[in-house]
Amino acid sequence: MAIFDDIELSWEGVPYTIRGDDYVMRVLAAVEDHLTFMELERGRSSGKIPLAKLSAAYSVVLRFAGCRVSAAEVYKGMWADGQTLAAISEAVASLLELMLPQSVRSDPTPEPAKGEDAPKSKKTSAGKS
Repeated sequence: MAIFDDIELSWEGVPYTIRGDDYVMRVLAAVEDHLTFMELERGRSSGKIPLAKLSAAYSVVLRFAGCRVSAAEVYKGMWADGQTLAAISEAVASLLELMLPQSVRSDPTPEPAKGEDAPKSKKTSAGKS
């Protein structure tokens, strides 16, 4: 069974896919040359993300998938159509998601630490109420 899901993304309307754990691990290592998981998470939480590093990290993923794009083009794309905050949020969320193995993303209830009770299940809903 695969550890990572295939990475599916698009650039300028063209879909790209990165398949296989080995390729995904290479992508993750290359992304972490620019931004680590913790830097992305802290940036998402604080609202302070280094945009040039984010662009470089996202462009690495696109290039691994076969897209001919530069970090500067990705940076420019974040400012297109007046959707800057949405584009930045999407890039951060995408990078964070691809860095997690599928087993972590699919198991919403973490194992309790030794000596602790299992957490009560919670129902959550996404979107507007």
